[in-house]
Amino acid sequence: MINKKNNDRTLRQLPKIKYRPDLPDRLMEIAVVLLLVAAWVFVGVNYERGSESSSAMLITVLCGWVGIIALMGIAYMPSDFYNLPFRLTPANIAVQYALAVRLIRILNVILACIYLFSVVACLHEWALTVVLALVGLMVLALIVYFVLAYRCR
Repeated sequence: MINKKNNDRTLRQLPKIKYRPDLPDRLMEIAVVLLLVAAWVFVGVNYERGSESSSAMLITVLCGWVGIIALMGIAYMPSDFYNLPFRLTPANIAVQYALAVRLIRILNVILACIYLFSVVACLHEWALTVVLALVGLMVLALIVYFVLAYRCR
């Protein structure tokens, strides 16, 4: 038996959409790669400073690569991969999907900054305040997304 509440999307047969990245999307991807390269350079230059901070920097940068690569891959998934917060119709699916993909790319840039400053924080305590500010920026991006997605429902 099919549960109509859980499988509402399959019953309506929404179109499958694939987002094609344009210039702002490509620029965000380049920024993410540059931030991760900067983190690796920082680790390479400062690896010999201390044994405790060296391993922490290396682990942080490796976790950063895994998280960022996963988010980059998710941004290329088709529309049926996403579970969006509002009811989808054939009229609003393209806008909702585009907003979700843009949110993922923006969160990816913020997350790359967080990883970079987390690596810096292994040696410099002032970088922790930047990390906290970036977490606040991430929350703000989520709030803006939900407001825009609500308005376009």
